Amino acid sequence: MYRGYYLLLLITCVYSAIDAQNITCLYCYENPLEVFEPENCAADEIVDDQLVEELNLRLLQYDFHHTLRKIHQASTFSSFTNWKKKNMGYQKKPYILDADVNVPIAIQGPRRLGFNTFHFVPRFKFRIFRNDEDFPFGNGDTSYPVRTPSAIPGAAYYISSKRFWKENPEGSNFSNMYIGVYGYHHSNGQDGPELDSLQVGEVNVYNGSFGENVIFDFIIGGYKEFTSFQHDFMNPKNQTIFNDPSYGNERTLKLSTRKELFWRMTYEWHPESLANEIFDDLDILARRRVKLDLTYIVSQTLWDLFADGSLWCQLSHEQSYEKWRHELNIAYVLDRSYKRGNYLNPDDVGFGNLKRRLNINYTFHYVIGRSQFAGIFAQIGYLGSDEYNIYFNDSYVHFRMGLSTAFFDQPQRTQYSSF
Repeated sequence: MYRGYYLLLLITCVYSAIDAQNITCLYCYENPLEVFEPENCAADEIVDDQLVEELNLRLLQYDFHHTLRKIHQASTFSSFTNWKKKNMGYQKKPYILDADVNVPIAIQGPRRLGFNTFHFVPRFKFRIFRNDEDFPFGNGDTSYPVRTPSAIPGAAYYISSKRFWKENPEGSNFSNMYIGVYGYHHSNGQDGPELDSLQVGEVNVYNGSFGENVIFDFIIGGYKEFTSFQHDFMNPKNQTIFNDPSYGNERTLKLSTRKELFWRMTYEWHPESLANEIFDDLDILARRRVKLDLTYIVSQTLWDLFADGSLWCQLSHEQSYEKWRHELNIAYVLDRSYKRGNYLNPDDVGFGNLKRRLNINYTFHYVIGRSQFAGIFAQIGYLGSDEYNIYFNDSYVHFRMGLSTAFFDQPQRTQYSSF
């Protein structure tokens, strides 16, 4: 009697554990190279068409929310790797640390918000400089300083619809589109004068106050998915591997590669009433830009299996894992009256002057293993106007590399668990 009771209790505990871990099936094969789409545990059932349509709509809405978060510009951290062809600031280079912390806090929920999503972005940029023994005023630095850090908090709203967010983005180039608006503040927390009192005619990059109360970005974007190509998983090496189902062996099959291109066009506007009055009067700080951002993501579809001594059982359904990410960011100043250099004798910058009006950066990210947030990056670019608050008068070619973090496109455990 007691033996039956304990057996029933054990079965109850086992099934409770299975239910807690969403364990439904364990698929096993003699040769996984011959079967790539396992049958469902339950027999196929005819379901209501309206239910199917509703579920597909929910999936599209989830994809919208997930996509807008994953393509947000990555955060980057570099140390002693910065190289510049030209520098007009006071401090020595390379930086001890050059960081752009840019993590969106997404308010999402397809059930309630549909094709609407909100992002709060507490963005910060800061550079830790090396000590300069000759500055300021000949006394030298007493610690590794952070000169004029950038605080760029903001909020974004994006919207799309079932009409513009399609199930298959391989079709039209203008499918999977959205629009949005992003408002943000940019300041450096300094209280020194904007203009340098020692070097007459120069901007005070040592501790000069910089503040733009609100800047607006008006956005339109979308993406296109390219057809995956199959890998040669039937090669002799794999055939040899899967001929040995010794207990505990684990293997991963690379089934295909998926490529996605995301694009975003932005009009940046600094309202005159909310801009820095001194810089605005001198026409040395751009107030209008057009920006193009391209993100190209390459993912690999992988299938994890382990051997139980006679069969190969899947650890997970085949899932797509992001491996490489390419980002190209281009910005161009549109202001008609735009000046640079010494503000007492400034240079008028013509509309076609790429050297002063163009910012362009290319960044390559390599995702570390299957990390959802960690990567390694390398960046090269040209800045006609430095994006680091009061350093906007600097123009230079630059290179940096280090660690990056973003919402890389990796499946959650609950998404890919098969048992």
